Amino acid sequence: MRGNGGGYLDAATNILDELLGGRKIMLYTEGDHTDREEYMTSKEGIFEKQKIAVLIDQYSASASEIVAGALQDWDRGLIVGRRSFGKGLVQEQYDLADGGAMRLTVARYYTPSGRCIQKPYGNTPHEGAYEEELSNRILRGELFERDSIKFNDSLQYTTAAGKVIYGGGGIIPDVFVPLDTLYLNEIALSLQSIVPAFGYEYFAKHSNELKKYPTKEAFAQEYRPAAAVFKEYVQYVRKEFPMFREQDIYPYRTPLEKTLKAIFARQLWGGNGYYYVNNENDTAIQAALKSLNP
Repeated sequence: MRGNGGGYLDAATNILDELLGGRKIMLYTEGDHTDREEYMTSKEGIFEKQKIAVLIDQYSASASEIVAGALQDWDRGLIVGRRSFGKGLVQEQYDLADGGAMRLTVARYYTPSGRCIQKPYGNTPHEGAYEEELSNRILRGELFERDSIKFNDSLQYTTAAGKVIYGGGGIIPDVFVPLDTLYLNEIALSLQSIVPAFGYEYFAKHSNELKKYPTKEAFAQEYRPAAAVFKEYVQYVRKEFPMFREQDIYPYRTPLEKTLKAIFARQLWGGNGYYYVNNENDTAIQAALKSLNP
């Protein structure tokens, strides 16, 4: 659920109903003037006992946090990645006489252990601090070091098995995976965005050569882009985007070649090929697999 900003509550509870066994609370809502309302599992699910890891990041919000929080509270699976966004407000819409409408916050979402998903609004140091909170996580190093995560010791909770967890906004992962600093580099991101167009063009010219691999597994294990392939990529970038110099491109050769390899795999085996190859280089997925199968 990385990058998943949320969705409908029904979708979150339907997913949880398939993952949690027995009669369990999945979440509850409560407000200063709104009674507590609990959402319970109601059926036998299709995935209640198998191993599971949930991948989240700083952009996972709302319904994503409901799922991650419930699974963590019930010790049903591992939460892997970085602290989630912290968005858990229940709003009701009231129509106005002039044809407009007002959306009023009436309650908050809470995980089964009682953690409030919503990050706090109050006691912000200055106007706009709430909106800046996510960027401030980068500045204080939270996306790169687990020890930099800010949490309130007084908001301590326990899971069903007695593991200590913390509230205060967002879901703190069980297994922390730092953000790759590559994603903070504008040049690197621009170069990555060019790879698909080049990859499709290159594949069209060299498809016979790339099709010699019988399976995606063999391709993942054996194929490595030759130096000539990357040289052609550099020439493509320089032609289409002359503002890039060769010395701007070569420092990012390794991650760019990994992306290019995944693009080729997509052409050969569709989405299954792309994700099979791409997941080899996905630090969060690899951390999840290692944690599930130590």
